[in-house]
Amino acid sequence: MGFLTQRFPEKISSGAVGGPGFSTTVVATFGGQESRRVNWAASRHRYNVSQGIKTDADARDADEFFRKARGRAHAFRFKDWMDYAISRTDSRLVQITTTTFQLCKVYGGDEVAFEEVREITRPISGTVRVWNDSTELVLGSGAGKFTVDSATGIVTYGTAPGAAARTASCEFDVPCRFDFDEKAASLTYRRPNGSILVEWAAIDLVEVKGE
Repeated sequence: MGFLTQRFPEKISSGAVGGPGFSTTVVATFGGQESRRVNWAASRHRYNVSQGIKTDADARDADEFFRKARGRAHAFRFKDWMDYAISRTDSRLVQITTTTFQLCKVYGGDEVAFEEVREITRPISGTVRVWNDSTELVLGSGAGKFTVDSATGIVTYGTAPGAAARTASCEFDVPCRFDFDEKAASLTYRRPNGSILVEWAAIDLVEVKGE
């Protein structure tokens, strides 16, 4: 399926409820003990953005976006206002080849055994900065420079950085899709000026991996 170039309306996403989720299988024994199996190496984010609809204009924007995405069919960029930036202290560039690296954000890096390394696949164009040790690289092609693919989060060096400490900073979006195909909204109020208030109880979004 496709990936929309348009970001989900920021005015609505700023009211989102949600965040990271994990999958753990817990099995209890007759003695009251339990075993736990971690099914996912990294979290998957989910959001409900219905609280972000405050006006009829918001409702129209959400409806238009839902129709454009064809429900669950097409993914899109979503700004998680609670977590949308990487700093040099929580970044990691994971090596793919000698000159290409995946942009990642690290959570819980003070305990390596329990840290979560989150791949950032939708960095915001124009916000990515890269350092080798304390030297900031210049964006562009050629030796000593770097480029970044805003559709994958892959950073490409003009020359292999070797053993240098590689850090980065940027803002990023979460690739998401609607988690339903049928809209369930209702008209709750019509104002004297003709504007309306629409209640859309659940607008669930889910993070898309691998796109």
